[in-house]
Amino acid sequence: MSKTILLTGGAGFLGTELAARLIRNPGLRTYVLIRSDSEKEAYHRARCAWFHDRELYQAVGERIFPVSGDFTKPGLGLDKPSQDFLRHTVTHVLHAGAEIGFQKSRQALFETNTTGTAHMLEFAAGLTVLRRFVHISTAYAAGQKRGLVTEEEAPGTAFSSHYEESKAEAERLVRASCLPFSICRPGMIVGDSQTGWVRNFNTIYYVLKQMLLGRMRVFPMGADTPLNLVPGDYVADCVVEIAFSGEAEGKTFHLTCPKESVPRAGELAEYVRDWAKQNLSVSLPKPLFVPLPFLKGAGLLHNRREGGKNKNTASNFLTLLPYFFGEQEFDRTNTDRICGPYPLSWRGCIDPLLEFACRKNFMRQTERTVFEQALIRRESRRFPIAYYDITGYGIQKVTGPEANRRIGEIQSALWAWGVRKGDRIALTGVNSVAYMVLEQAIGLLGAVSVPIYYTTPPKETALLLRKSGAKWFFIGDRRMMDQLEELDTTARIVSFSVGEGIRHPAALPWAQFLSRAVEPAPPQYPGPEDLATIRYTSGTTGEPKGVTFRYGQLAWMGETLAGLLPWEDRNRALRYLSFLPLSHVVEGILASYAPYYTLARVDYYCLNDFNALADALPKVRPNVFFSVPRFYEKVWNQAAATRFGRAWLAAK
Repeated sequence: MSKTILLTGGAGFLGTELAARLIRNPGLRTYVLIRSDSEKEAYHRARCAWFHDRELYQAVGERIFPVSGDFTKPGLGLDKPSQDFLRHTVTHVLHAGAEIGFQKSRQALFETNTTGTAHMLEFAAGLTVLRRFVHISTAYAAGQKRGLVTEEEAPGTAFSSHYEESKAEAERLVRASCLPFSICRPGMIVGDSQTGWVRNFNTIYYVLKQMLLGRMRVFPMGADTPLNLVPGDYVADCVVEIAFSGEAEGKTFHLTCPKESVPRAGELAEYVRDWAKQNLSVSLPKPLFVPLPFLKGAGLLHNRREGGKNKNTASNFLTLLPYFFGEQEFDRTNTDRICGPYPLSWRGCIDPLLEFACRKNFMRQTERTVFEQALIRRESRRFPIAYYDITGYGIQKVTGPEANRRIGEIQSALWAWGVRKGDRIALTGVNSVAYMVLEQAIGLLGAVSVPIYYTTPPKETALLLRKSGAKWFFIGDRRMMDQLEELDTTARIVSFSVGEGIRHPAALPWAQFLSRAVEPAPPQYPGPEDLATIRYTSGTTGEPKGVTFRYGQLAWMGETLAGLLPWEDRNRALRYLSFLPLSHVVEGILASYAPYYTLARVDYYCLNDFNALADALPKVRPNVFFSVPRFYEKVWNQAAATRFGRAWLAAK
């Protein structure tokens, strides 16, 4: 008999690992419940969430099917045709969806983890061909019980956090149901044992990052404290095995490491120190382990407190305190019987975990485009982003939230003027905040930006507008505006000003363009393989050629470049000077998007006058700065032309 799966939490880390395994079985058909407002959005979110896995990404719509719904709502938020269809086809439910934010309110955690599970059970009870309901709980549903925790015993009654409590209550609901269930209790899940891939860098990752930054030297626990870390791929393999095993019905499984396979805190700390020295060229202080069990109480009080929990260092540390005291051992009798002995060594898994986390800067892996990522980063209070225009009138600051307000206004105006996803929008101008917010608005709308260098002759500009199919041409530089009579184009021309106003009778004034920004533009869904921008070559070897970049490529390049900066540099305040033309691939893509993939304060300076670099450099003192080789040659030659410069160049 064929099997049809209903999977929840598919856009999350464990859900993604499960989806990747389910599509490998040709006898399975999988439906994934995606929280969304429409089927279109559900497909979009699934594709974006799974873009890193090509096999999974390409299986969408063929072997795995996103379904728009929400298990925190009665009937899973499904329309009646979808409910009726699933009720008569689903044979296995894999409920992996959960809220794992330890610092969320009790209400938010119970709404998702407990009430959401109740809705799943109610829906599953109406399935006509259900063979198994697999519930993903947590080993920490045992609460504060000490010593050996058997697989078959009920959840605990005293808990270290509202998260544990909500998962324990959900597990009780599953046990009390009359469904053919299996309960899986993973330990502290970390990334894939082979690739290190993970979506959220929480729990132990917070400690690892603080260690790598040299901020955590004293540990309030014994060096021999066991850390029950379990790779996500191992958990996913076990869940799939359990879901289709007849012997697993009605049983609970601890998907944890056996006692002899877990790292001890002291062992892990020493391993991380050695790894950091070899891979990051960072010498970390030797850790000091001082058992302070009374601190556990401070963590428990913090985790039980309602509201007002800020994501700062002290709060994060207090949240994790109860888990620093290894007082539990998890029985694996059922797990070993169905899944076999635990096959991994923690030392073989740590390298890929650390490498992936550092390469991704410990930033949550999302389905966002680079423009959505920038939108979120600009609102950050802990790691703010500010923009500065370096003009002939001085340096003018624009905060991140103010930049977002301007972007939203432009996005609304573009939509009101009829710009839609995929439309080509050309723009030209000097490096400026005005240019940046315009291009960001274009990207958020799903349109395609076509940057043109502001000194491009009118004839060549007309060629690029025609080749790209640009419907609009935004001009923010007087040199281009002064040549409009020579520009043969059908594109709608708009002026956006930098410094003093830039006007022309043939151009729509900026204020008039913005006047239509009344209602916010509706959400757009550009996918990772949709076209995002066209960058034209200089034409020195023939007619300029358009190089296309897709949304997934932009995000990859921004993230990758941020990961190439030295570890210590990318974790301290960045002063970035945008100097090369923004139509240039290096400046306009690599450098411009990388700041949004750092967890540090960013001051983003835009140099409006290309020739004012010598004055700008000592004012900004950038620690991130891109230029062409000829510039560095000129700096060297100027230094070599003076007695002081020659002495400096000769020094070690």
